[in-house]
Amino acid sequence: MKQALKHVVLYLTLSSYNNEQLGFLHRLFLDKNLEEVPKYKDLLQRFKTQALIHSKDILKHFENELKNGRSFTRYCYISTEKVATRNS
Repeated sequence: MKQALKHVVLYLTLSSYNNEQLGFLHRLFLDKNLEEVPKYKDLLQRFKTQALIHSKDILKHFENELKNGRSFTRYCYISTEKVATRNS
């Protein structure tokens, strides 16, 4: 369950912003199972607000999760260097 929840959080935060994504993000944030993965709950919290998010802050706290997600990296190639230079 934890692994699937982690993948859902990563997929959701990396997906395009729209009404469906925002609604699902808010519903997922209310899920009690998220307490089992506090780092991922923190990531959702950051995306739940309307504030700007600095990519360097995300990379500092979540780089290992984004680079080393076991099965997630099979489906989605994430280059933190591209994210950092694109948002600098």
